Amino acid sequence: MHDVQRNYTTIKKQILLACQQANKNSENIKLLAVSKGRDLAHIKSLLAKGQLDFGENKAQEAVDKIISLSNTNIIWHFIGPIQSNKAKIISEHFQWTHSLDRLKIASLLNKHRPKTLSPLNVCVQVNIDQEPQKSGILPCDLEQFISELIKLDNLRLRGLMCIPKKSTNSTVNRETYLQVAQIYNHYAKDYDFDTLSMGMSTDFPEAIASGANLIRIGTALFGPK
Repeated sequence: MHDVQRNYTTIKKQILLACQQANKNSENIKLLAVSKGRDLAHIKSLLAKGQLDFGENKAQEAVDKIISLSNTNIIWHFIGPIQSNKAKIISEHFQWTHSLDRLKIASLLNKHRPKTLSPLNVCVQVNIDQEPQKSGILPCDLEQFISELIKLDNLRLRGLMCIPKKSTNSTVNRETYLQVAQIYNHYAKDYDFDTLSMGMSTDFPEAIASGANLIRIGTALFGPK
């Protein structure tokens, strides 16, 4: 597991460099280790380095890990599409979800959130490129969606998430992320947003430069599957 720890150190240095180049404070950037499909040993190796935020996209696989690591202070984030029949276990076991885009799912998460837990932190997924095959709220529908979402007491709206079209062009990535950041800033003051979740292994420097404060890193940490 030493490779994973070395990768972690490298990523942290790259985050620092990206922040220096963008004149941003690296202390404000949260690294979410995307541990979907990875075993407990990988997670424990990063936990030993101080990494606490981990992301999963398959509910049952994730819950098995959460139970196995229940004696740790890991913060678990659900980052995949949320199916109706998985809403209950997600709401019961996770602290965050980043992929909310349907009021039906929001209502189920709200209904099943245990009263003994603090509200579930949620980010609304924005379909910034308006791709019909991709999850997410269209920017033009966001205001109405948020106005309904904030009525749910067991959910705490923290901000926005996006997954843009795949592109190897850093300029295109930057322009897309800037669009999302503009939308985020439009709503942030009125709704007390504090989380802009965007950027992955191949493009997180562009995301940070555009205003992201949470980046989701999988392959660059754990290597290819």
